[in-house]
Amino acid sequence: MPENNRLYPLKFNHIFKEKIWGGRRLEKFLNLSLPGSHPIGESWELCDRENDVSIISNGYYKNCSLKEVIDELSVDLIGTDKKLDNLHRFPVLIKLLDISNLLSVQVHPDNETAIKFKESDPGKTEMWYVLHAEPDTKIVYGCKNELRNLKNYFSKEHEKLLDFVPVKTGDVVFIPAGQVHALLGGTIILEIQQNSDVTYRLYDWNRTGLNGKHRELHLYKGLRSIKNRDLSKSFTNIFEINSDCMTQIVSCGSFRVLYRNIKSDLLCRANKKSYRIICVIDGTGTLLYGKDKASKISLNLADIVLLPAALGDYNIIPDNNLKVFFVS
Repeated sequence: MPENNRLYPLKFNHIFKEKIWGGRRLEKFLNLSLPGSHPIGESWELCDRENDVSIISNGYYKNCSLKEVIDELSVDLIGTDKKLDNLHRFPVLIKLLDISNLLSVQVHPDNETAIKFKESDPGKTEMWYVLHAEPDTKIVYGCKNELRNLKNYFSKEHEKLLDFVPVKTGDVVFIPAGQVHALLGGTIILEIQQNSDVTYRLYDWNRTGLNGKHRELHLYKGLRSIKNRDLSKSFTNIFEINSDCMTQIVSCGSFRVLYRNIKSDLLCRANKKSYRIICVIDGTGTLLYGKDKASKISLNLADIVLLPAALGDYNIIPDNNLKVFFVS
């Protein structure tokens, strides 16, 4: 096992992405310091991709990449029951999104369909947590069966085939591969997803991209990736969860998400089987770890912290009600 100073909670630098639908609200709502003055749609918080690898911002591994730390710590970081994906990458990708305008209507393939279409990435299942929603905000979540019968044409008249669903602050929206979806503005989102960037764009509201041209659509692949399901439109809302215990929010083949409202000191135990990612969605606190719990890091809104599987026992001390997701 590595020296103790090499097993500690890892924080990361932000990787900001300019998007036509983005804005500057990550500064206002999440206190992020954004570069330049252009619209920022995404901040990649934990990622392991060829051209976007998270850089550690604290401790012994500061300025090292996540990939380097995975190579060095191996099972002590990932856990005995977890595996990297088939491209030898960390299997989960976490983002913060400023949805200031319409996103395209899109669908992600499942693993089998991604292989069928010879994609370099696997399929993509994801989860949204609505950190903030303006009044009367809606998203696209699902579609009528007739949408699958379209050929290679999608126009404004086909918008009636989409299901528009209201969302509010605190909502959790699970989006399995094959589900048609779109964010439509007015939200700040925490996105937890399978490590993939395969997106089939079905409709882009007839607008042009940052370069002044219409963005590419992927109707052939997209329409053949749709898997209509009988999914409930009444999403989980964390403010309606009264339990003081761990509550499972999502469990799928790519990740598991537990929710906890931490109102008093909480003792946790890393079991060596799996890494754990803490996502702070409300409040502040402190995480104590190491021998005699003598080391600490702060927990602030929108912090994403990766805990090695072999970290050992740790304590979370809330300043007030500290709401977190535990991702594994």
